[in-house]
Amino acid sequence: MTTHPFPAALNGLAGGAVHAVAANGLSPESLAVAGSITLIHASIGTMNDWVGRDTDRQTNPDKPLVRGTVTPGEALTASVLTAATGLAGAWATGAFAIGLAMLLAGAAYNLVLKGTLWSWAPYAVAIPSVAVWAFLAAGSTSPWIWLSYPVGAAMGVGLNLANTIPDIEGDAAVKAAGLAHRLGARRAQAAATALIAISGVAVGTLAFQTGQPSAGLAALAAGGAGAAIMTVQYSSGQRAALRRAWFACAFSAVGLAVCWAALLKGLVA
Repeated sequence: MTTHPFPAALNGLAGGAVHAVAANGLSPESLAVAGSITLIHASIGTMNDWVGRDTDRQTNPDKPLVRGTVTPGEALTASVLTAATGLAGAWATGAFAIGLAMLLAGAAYNLVLKGTLWSWAPYAVAIPSVAVWAFLAAGSTSPWIWLSYPVGAAMGVGLNLANTIPDIEGDAAVKAAGLAHRLGARRAQAAATALIAISGVAVGTLAFQTGQPSAGLAALAAGGAGAAIMTVQYSSGQRAALRRAWFACAFSAVGLAVCWAALLKGLVA
C-alpha cells in the first residue's frame, strides 16, 4: 500500500525499462528492479504523508490520511514494510547501497529538507539513482554509469519543482519555504520547464557526440515534448492544469531515462 502510487509506479517503470536496455532485453530481473524501486518510492511517498499529516489538514484536505481512509498507524506500517521489502530487492539485484541511498534521500526530504531551500537535493540523488541501480543490476561496473548523477541532477530538480508547483498556493498557509516556494509560481514554472528541456538537450548532445544519433533525436523529442506540454498547461494557471504539467514532466523524465540508458549502453559495451 502507498498513498503516492503514481510517482512510485513511474519510478519503477523507469528502472525496469533502463534495466531492459542495459541487459539487452526484458527479463525477470528487470521486473525485480522495477518492483524494488517501486517499493522504495512507495515507502518514501507514504512516509511523506505520515510526516506531513498535520500540515496537510490545512493545505491538502484530499490526502488519504486527512480524509481518514488511511490511519497514521497504517501509513507508518506500510512505509516501513515497503522500505524493508524494497531494500531486500536492492540486495537481491546487487544494488543495496543505491537502494539505501535512494531511501535515505527520500527520508531526508520528508523529515528535514522539504520546507527548505535544499528541497531539490534529495531529488537530485534519488532520480539518477534509478539508472545507476538498473545498470548495476545488469552487471555493469563501468565508471560511465556514475555520470548519471550529474546528468540526471537537472532532471531531478525539475521534477521537484513541477511536483511542488500545484501546492504553492496552499502551502502559503503553513509558510513553506522550499525552492519552488522561494522562486514563486511563475519563476518555478519557468525553471521546471527549462530544466526538463535542458535535460533533453544534455542527453541528446552527449548521444550525438558519442555516435548515437537515434538516442540523441529521441532525447531531444522527449525533452522538447515535455517542455512544450508544460508550457501550455502552465499558461492556464488552474490547479488541474498544474497537475497535468507535473505528469508531463514525469513522463518526459521516463522517456529521457530510456534514452540515457541507450546512450550508456553504447558507452559501456
